[in-house]
Formats: sequence, structure tokens, C-alpha cells
Amino acid sequence: MMETRYGNNNKSKMRIILEWQCELCGDNQLSDSIRTHHMDYCKCGESALDLEDGYQRQFGKIKEIKRTIYKEESDNIKDLKDGTK
Repeated sequence: MMETRYGNNNKSKMRIILEWQCELCGDNQLSDSIRTHHMDYCKCGESALDLEDGYQRQFGKIKEIKRTIYKEESDNIKDLKDGTK
């Protein structure tokens, strides 16, 4: 059985992109579940978020603006990986 970046092929593939805002400094950030073990910080450094496809770790004061979930590898996800859109 072939393993993929998203895990076992029997599992549904998923990618999450979360736009959030630090309520302390007003900075907007994008977090992407494809960047594993990566903490995204606001510009004041008081809020941060690590977004994975199985969990979300955060600290500070975070306001969620928009959450986009892609359930399978699609052209949109490939374009986002390549930075073409």
C-alpha cells in the first residue's frame, strides 16, 4: 500500500487553510495544514497557531476569520502548493 503525505490511501485526503486574526495587534495570518509542525505567529508575537489535519494548537487571543477545507487532492490544492494562484 502506498503512503502519501496525507497518510494511508484508505483515508480521505484533507487540507485545511485557516485565516485568523490576533485580537491583540490586529494582524491577519494564514495557516495551512500542509505545513506540518509549523507555528504561525502574529506580528506582535503574543498569538500563534499550528494547524494540522488532525488537530489545532494555539495560544494567545485568536479570532477565526475563515476556514477552508479541501477533502481531496484537487487542482486547487496543487495550485496552492505551487503558488500559482
